[in-house]
Amino acid sequence: MSGIIGVFSTKKKDITDSLTYGLFAQQNRGENGAGVATAKHGIKIKKRHKSVGELFTEKTDAWKNSFYEFLREAKPYAGIGHTLYEKSSGLQPTEIENDRYHIALIMDGVFLGYEEKNDITLAKIFFKALNDTRDEIKATARVMEILNDAGFYNACILVQNKDKTKLVAFRDPRGGKPLSLGKYNETYAIASETQGLDGAQIPFIKDIEPGSVCVIDEQGLRSEKLVEKKHLLDIFEYIYFASPNSVIEGKNVLAVRKELGKKLFSRYGYKPDILCPSPDSGRGCALGYSEASGVEIKEYITRNPGTVRTFQIEDSVLRRLMSLSKFNINPLVKGKKVGISEDSVVRGTVIGIGTSAKVKLQGAKEAGVLVSYAPMPFHSYRSDAKEKMAAEGLAGKSVEEAGKIVAKRIGVDYVFYNDIQDVIEICGGGDFCTDSATGDYSFIKKKLLRFK
Repeated sequence: MSGIIGVFSTKKKDITDSLTYGLFAQQNRGENGAGVATAKHGIKIKKRHKSVGELFTEKTDAWKNSFYEFLREAKPYAGIGHTLYEKSSGLQPTEIENDRYHIALIMDGVFLGYEEKNDITLAKIFFKALNDTRDEIKATARVMEILNDAGFYNACILVQNKDKTKLVAFRDPRGGKPLSLGKYNETYAIASETQGLDGAQIPFIKDIEPGSVCVIDEQGLRSEKLVEKKHLLDIFEYIYFASPNSVIEGKNVLAVRKELGKKLFSRYGYKPDILCPSPDSGRGCALGYSEASGVEIKEYITRNPGTVRTFQIEDSVLRRLMSLSKFNINPLVKGKKVGISEDSVVRGTVIGIGTSAKVKLQGAKEAGVLVSYAPMPFHSYRSDAKEKMAAEGLAGKSVEEAGKIVAKRIGVDYVFYNDIQDVIEICGGGDFCTDSATGDYSFIKKKLLRFK
């Protein structure tokens, strides 16, 4: 995941605050870097391996004032912003220009089959198609044709042709990543999540359809559906990626996570002495389990400030180090049967040595894990599968059997999983990308997978 936002005023009004606060509101989608491109008398870009706040307040030799102060003075009428998480992409926006066009591109998602970073590849494909067709909609259709079933991706692109500026946004035909459209008066915004629109203070209009493109310029908005395919939103948007405050395809993310917690209690019926959510994506599960069971929530697990997300750290030594330093445990767990709510168990490193073992060291009588998601015997399509999953080899077993085996593997007293069909139903039913739970990679060309 990464966060993207684009803002365009058809009346050429200043969009600085909408862009700034909309990007702040999507910091949850990326902590490895941030970047902004704005349009007014050319495209200007700033990007750093820093947080959004640091990006906007930093003063350098090149920027005598802070970047935010620069924008307030420049008063851009169009801009894009990015928060970086995916290691398959680089720091963005990514720009290309020639004597006809100047583009700045940001993206969310992962596609396979290319040596270069995804953002560079996508920018090159779009830029060539744009120069060939001289039409943003036709260029996007070419992109979707070339990246057919290579993965999930969204993009926002500033396009300048002489003195004309356009904002182009598109969502891949599978709709694997969410993308929302908003409008206030004559200002449009496009964001990964509705929380980004909330931050920009631009009301939500609709989800951008999979396989669709939006082009915004001084004349307004044009949109077109280019490709029709089976819709497969990545179910992890509800489980982990998205902010609990966002609404994705009509479903409130926090409400979904609470229902997953309620479903766990209805399945297992177990009442620990206290519930301790794993910050932050385990909180919704704890709220639902607590409402259903009457067990009180205690915030006895706190995240160490400055620690990073660990599920994409592939180096096992580094991941172990980060896992051990990620959380602090309050001694008030002593003598308690502690149910730790978690969004998912991938390899089990964090919940094992990073949380549950620490809970036991503080004198807890019991440390078990309540998991929103289902067992994950398989790797995600974007993985190179170097290390084993906590539930590897357990496909076909009941969630109760899988939970008992995983509990032994990661050193906890119990693991309660939801069934994948229950998860799908709670998330709205229909079709989702559930590759790590089901091993279904039919949405990807098999030859592109890094594992077979």
